[in-house]
Amino acid sequence: MKPADTEFRIGMDNLNRFMKGYELPLDMQLRLREYFQRTRHLQTSGANHHLLQKMSPKLQGEVLLHCNRAWLHRVTFLQDTDHEFIAGIVLKMAPMVFAPGDNVFGTSLYVVHRGLGLFGGKLLKQGMVWGEDMLLEAPHLRSPFCARALNYLEV
Repeated sequence: MKPADTEFRIGMDNLNRFMKGYELPLDMQLRLREYFQRTRHLQTSGANHHLLQKMSPKLQGEVLLHCNRAWLHRVTFLQDTDHEFIAGIVLKMAPMVFAPGDNVFGTSLYVVHRGLGLFGGKLLKQGMVWGEDMLLEAPHLRSPFCARALNYLEV
């Protein structure tokens, strides 16, 4: 069996024990199981991150530039920057998954990997970004909107 499959099954066993121990309502149990099923692939993401950390900064930059080219051109402050700098930023990013109807608040850069969301009346789909104004210190210069997940939104 693949290590990721074993890890997932152990996680589901732990979830079932947790839900039983706290006597969570059935509808909540179903939502939790669905969430964990939908986020199963994030374990692979963690393994990939570990591999990248073993590479030299130059190799990281080349690989991450190739793997993230679909969205990197949409972030203006990353244009004409060193590949190693981009690698450092991408390595600091953490995958997150929002359930349908979740609001996404915060002053972070978000990149849609999978799913659909809304931000400021605009449909967000794979490769789109929001939160580029995270670098601005003055709150009045930042966008006042939060995003909303329309389905399972992986960022």
